[in-house]
Formats: sequence, structure tokens, C-alpha cells
Amino acid sequence: CRYISTQLFHMFIIAITVTPNLMYANSVNSLQAELDSTFNNPQLNYLSYMCSAIPNIVTLLIFSLIIDTFNMIVIYPCLQTINTIATALSIIAINIQSSALFIVARVIYGIAGEAALVCQVKTVTQVIHKDWLAVGLGFVYAGQVLGELLSVLCLPVVNATGSYILITCLQVLSILSTYLYGQMVRRKVNRRVNRNEIVVMYDPITEHLEESKIKKEMKNVLKQVKGLKSAYWAMATMKFFHTAGIK
Repeated sequence: CRYISTQLFHMFIIAITVTPNLMYANSVNSLQAELDSTFNNPQLNYLSYMCSAIPNIVTLLIFSLIIDTFNMIVIYPCLQTINTIATALSIIAINIQSSALFIVARVIYGIAGEAALVCQVKTVTQVIHKDWLAVGLGFVYAGQVLGELLSVLCLPVVNATGSYILITCLQVLSILSTYLYGQMVRRKVNRRVNRNEIVVMYDPITEHLEESKIKKEMKNVLKQVKGLKSAYWAMATMKFFHTAGIK
């Protein structure tokens, strides 16, 4: 029972970390009428999705390679911080009625939003036992759908500013939880390093990466990006046009 409860605890924590991100991603639909009225721009929904998709085409894979190189303990809180900045800029944009700033916020979210989902899945594969991997991924998807559901049920109840303040608060909690959870897992790994139950992860405290090594790793990442097959870029372009077509 203790083993099962531990696995379920890990799944739950990992699943809810990106829930506020999905609330933000779908907020332009839930708050469409108010946002269109605030910015006097009926094409805001279209532009928001398009501007989130453009940076996502390139940065998603780059961040994925970085996640594989440096691991989630460092990268995950950083991605959540970027997403929180995007939401905070949305609050400012609404108060000063600047549609340009709101679009900039959506671009910033496009840089890190999907990458946070990749980091979430990576965390599951590292922390959850392989026998529970399918259940863990199910929890991850449920957490994402929960964010979409909450955006539909909760955000229309309050105004746009209140909605984004709520999302920002949840994202700040997510940053704290991802950092504290990463440290907890790191300590757990150190205690069980000889049992092969959890993949040993990069420890920024006990394992110092020299600057030259970091540069070498980043060069390898860029080399892998340059070596991408044309099929990837074709699929990325298809996703862009599909997303840009959503109104």
C-alpha cells in the first residue's frame, strides 16, 4: 500500500504542475468576448494561436534536446518561470489595453509552453517505475485536460484581469512545487542509487558542469538541430498552418 501511495503521489504532483499553463493557453477561448471588447480586435483569438505556434515550431525541439542534456531539475522551474512571465504580461496588457503586448505574451508562452509539457513527460519516465509508466502518462494527460476544463468553468466567472491573476498565482505555486519536488527526488535518488529503480539524474549541487563542457553540450544540441530531417520541418509547418487556422 505504501508503494502504491508513493507512486500515486508522484503522479499527482507531476500531473498538476502544468495545469495552470493549459488554463492560460485556452484562456483566449474562454475569455474571447471580453478580450475582443477590451482590445477592440476581433482577430485576437486568431493572432494569439498563430503567435504561440510560430516560436513553438523551433523552440520545442531545441528545449527538448536541452532537457535531455541537462535534465528536469534545472530546466523545469525555468520553463515555468517563462510561462509565468507571459501570464503577468497579459495582466499588464489588459490594464493598459495593449493588444500588441498581449500578443508578445502569447509569443513568450509559445517559446516555453509546449516544452514544459515535454519536461513533464520526461519527469514521469525518470521518476515513475516502469510498471506504472502508462498510468503515470495517463495522469499527465488528465492534468492537461483539467487545465482546459478549469479554463472553461472558472475563467468566465471572473473578469479577464482576475482570471490571469488566478493563473499567475497557480503558476507561481507550480514553480515552487517543481523546484521542491525536484530536490526531493534528487535526495531520494541519492539514497537509492544502487537499486536501479530510478534513473540517476543530473545533480546541479554535487555535480558541477564546467563552462567548457556546457559549451560543448550546447554545440551538440545545435548540431542535432541542424541535422534534422526535412520531414520534421514539414510536420512542424503543417502544425503551424493547422493552429493558425483555429479561430
